[in-house]
Amino acid sequence: MRYSIMLQLVTTISVIFISGAALFAWIQNRQIEPIEPTGENRRFNHKLLLVDKNLFLQVNSQINS
Repeated sequence: MRYSIMLQLVTTISVIFISGAALFAWIQNRQIEPIEPTGENRRFNHKLLLVDKNLFLQVNSQINS
């Protein structure tokens, strides 16, 4: 009886690990198509780039001074 429970436990854990590895491999190997921003998203992305550029310039000026 104990052997049966141990075998079920080992099988369950093995299935969980194998399915997790398969999911991880699928996520790593899938192709991601870039999406071009349109409309409101384009303006929002442009604002983010400006903020990022300004922060970069501020940090560099503080480091250099």
